[in-house]
Amino acid sequence: MKTFLEYLEEVDEFKDADKYATEKHGETGAIRKLSKLPYIVHPQGVARRLKEAGAPRHVVIAGYLHDVVEDTPTPLSDIEEKFGSRVAELVKGASEELADTGGKVKLSWDDRKAHTMHSTAAITDPELMMVIIADKLDNVEDAAEHGGPDIWDKFNSEPSTYGNSSFEKQKWYYTSLADIFDEKLPAFPLTKQYRNVVNAIFGS
Repeated sequence: MKTFLEYLEEVDEFKDADKYATEKHGETGAIRKLSKLPYIVHPQGVARRLKEAGAPRHVVIAGYLHDVVEDTPTPLSDIEEKFGSRVAELVKGASEELADTGGKVKLSWDDRKAHTMHSTAAITDPELMMVIIADKLDNVEDAAEHGGPDIWDKFNSEPSTYGNSSFEKQKWYYTSLADIFDEKLPAFPLTKQYRNVVNAIFGS
């Protein structure tokens, strides 16, 4: 059990990470596509889910920071200096930038999602998987809450080998991730929560 001083230290570290992420994302002016809320609500949601699931302190901090390097000009070295090497390692692992293209080549929806599946299935770090699951859970719940009845029409509709409609493509994507999460981290509370949300949206 944590001592009171350890609890206060943890709260301070969470506040520091939240403030840092809020400032960095705020500088870009980014907003969530569906809710139109400031982008920071997503990292905050990821961190909140990780806290509620009992994830270690540094994993929660990585939840706050997981998109900072990918979506702002912030270098990974700045994360490491301020929050430590383990947090920086998790933030790097959670980045979706494509290493083979440097993130500069426009790939098809199929290729981007196939890359996500391959890289997610290859993860061997359970703490990184916690961040990934919390990230995807927050995204799919945001879509369900703010998307409206025509939600899937708002997503990519280019021809795909994974379905003839946006709904079919998104169902393949989210259920395939659920299969990976079930295999990789079955005992993590957010794994079951993610599966339940996906089944509720797309059908089991």
